[in-house]
Amino acid sequence: MLTSCIARIQKSVFGTITLLACLLLTLLSPLKAHSSYNSSFGVNQTVCYDNQCPLDTDFYFEFENMHLIKGLFTGQNYDQIPEVSTLNGCRNDAWNFFNWAAISKGIPATSLKVRTDRFGPLSKSIVLSEIERLAEQTHSEAGPHRIMISFSGHGTRRADTSGDELDQMDELMVCGRDIVSDDELHHAFKRFHKSTRLLVFVDTCHSGSMFDLPYRYLYNTLHPDIVEEIDTGRDRDIPAYMMVISASRDRETAADAFLPSPDTISWSSQGDFSNRMIKTLKEVYYHNLYVRNIPALLRDQKLHAEIKYNLNQHAVLSTNFRLDKDLKLFGW
Repeated sequence: MLTSCIARIQKSVFGTITLLACLLLTLLSPLKAHSSYNSSFGVNQTVCYDNQCPLDTDFYFEFENMHLIKGLFTGQNYDQIPEVSTLNGCRNDAWNFFNWAAISKGIPATSLKVRTDRFGPLSKSIVLSEIERLAEQTHSEAGPHRIMISFSGHGTRRADTSGDELDQMDELMVCGRDIVSDDELHHAFKRFHKSTRLLVFVDTCHSGSMFDLPYRYLYNTLHPDIVEEIDTGRDRDIPAYMMVISASRDRETAADAFLPSPDTISWSSQGDFSNRMIKTLKEVYYHNLYVRNIPALLRDQKLHAEIKYNLNQHAVLSTNFRLDKDLKLFGW
């Protein structure tokens, strides 16, 4: 615009008037090089930043960023804590997720970490410090960052103490002799850099809203092909993209089961959800693994299983960004 104005000045006998008109036009026009306005949005729409908009990629974890993925897989059986009821399969869950990530997905084992309570309880401070360690790496190391985390153990509930729960109940993760509230877990994940994409698996009872994320996706129990999006009204204050797949809805329990292991023909104790989750991740071709469909796919796994545990356990998908219906989980 400015170049054309100068040319007109050189040719016009009314150079001064033309110059003033061009300057006025320039001042009234938006400076696109410096404007944050996105012309693809309507006048009354706001611009999307970070995790507040749908992803502009087909896959949540892209093939080209596979080498950047890090993992933390935790499992607690509580067999060294007399006052907490013992579980049988949670340590196996952690190792099963590790084997799936390292063998099926080809993620370097050196980027993956397993923490169990085999040699001592996993206290609240240990679990939160592991999350903090990963979060700090997203600030100190070059991104983009892709992180997978699994929690397998006890979950419980108690009356809400902060007034932020619609059902007036907090969801809690049992870590050794300690409990970690959904508020504390939410706060811990605020530390991750905004270039991070988080994928979290939670195999505990009462885990449907354990991270207090703003969007929840539930399938209709009678018509699993119908998925309802629920805007919980929560703040979108976690800078990273975050996706959580939980074993059960808030009022439900999750089964500790005895099932065929994902990678062998032998049977072992495992979380029913973890077993079905890994099977789904392995058996559904990646081009068909749409994120919105995952809870219903887990339901199909249960209905077609030879042995069925806890048919009243329904998986939940939660995010801190609005899902596009065509988003797929992995690009390979």
